[in-house]
Amino acid sequence: MMEYFDFSPQLGTGVLAVLSKRFGDAGQTVEQERRSVTQSLNISYDSLAIPQQIHSANVKYTRIPGIIQQTDGVVTQNPSVTLSLQVADCVPLFLLDEELQIRGLIHAGWRGAVAQIATVAISLMVERGARLQQIKGYLGPAIQYNHYTVGKEVAAHFHSDHRRHTPLGWQVDLYGQITMQLMESGVLKENIGHSTISTFESNECHSFRRDGDKAGRMIAILKQVQ
Repeated sequence: MMEYFDFSPQLGTGVLAVLSKRFGDAGQTVEQERRSVTQSLNISYDSLAIPQQIHSANVKYTRIPGIIQQTDGVVTQNPSVTLSLQVADCVPLFLLDEELQIRGLIHAGWRGAVAQIATVAISLMVERGARLQQIKGYLGPAIQYNHYTVGKEVAAHFHSDHRRHTPLGWQVDLYGQITMQLMESGVLKENIGHSTISTFESNECHSFRRDGDKAGRMIAILKQVQ
């Protein structure tokens, strides 16, 4: 039976916000994993909006399900559309204006984080009518500071508060960088939450840094429910 991390309570009523835990064979394709998730949750596969993730800061609005080309984030207000994405260390960022049911689901690795994908997502939600004081954000399980070692050239793009030099090399804080962008965009601090689960450390999670090419993918889902 597939199991999930459930962040719905952190975002509000009327929404399903989950991330699949490590499941099955890591050699399973992403599409097979995604279909297993939709079947387990009794969600129509045809309702999914699926971003073609490219580690960018691109965020697009959609009124319809299907493949969304060349993007790492999708925003919708259509209750019939189920947002989805895949992760295995990068941050799954769930965004919601509960009153207006404007939802966003964002894939943020280091490239997206330094290119301010969270800022782009909030701007798009506001353009569509969301109010900053009402937007809630939740950063799901991802690789944590102490295991995310990068090159100096990558660390240089992070704010000084969210990078550090250690005997192992430079380490960067995805949560810190993204949270900073959300707050700078006007999202209230008390409306931002994040997981304490490290994908690298937890056996419940897939981790590319830990398992390399053998790593599977976890599927995030954000759906309006009655």
